[in-house]
Amino acid sequence: MRPDFVAVAPADVLTADGIHACHVGSKRLLLCRHAGKWYAIDLSCTHAGAALDGGRLARGKIICPLHGAAFDLATGAALSPPAFRPLATYELRIVDRSIEVAI
Repeated sequence: MRPDFVAVAPADVLTADGIHACHVGSKRLLLCRHAGKWYAIDLSCTHAGAALDGGRLARGKIICPLHGAAFDLATGAALSPPAFRPLATYELRIVDRSIEVAI
């Protein structure tokens, strides 16, 4: 079964190495553009629930602003303590200058 894609933001909301928080229904997502690639992951850190839109991008990962946990943007894997559980990731595409995420 093919996923349903939902438009979540205009593509120009993300500059190079930019992040943007958005909501799709009850889901809170973080859109990221880093090193020429686009990503969609859960907004909340799996350690303490901090919003990752205050974090920073570095070498293919997002760093949580609260305790410094790092997550792989492509896989959602927790890369450093204090987080051990991965973030959910979502398929993303750009269509007619709009960011769409598979929900």
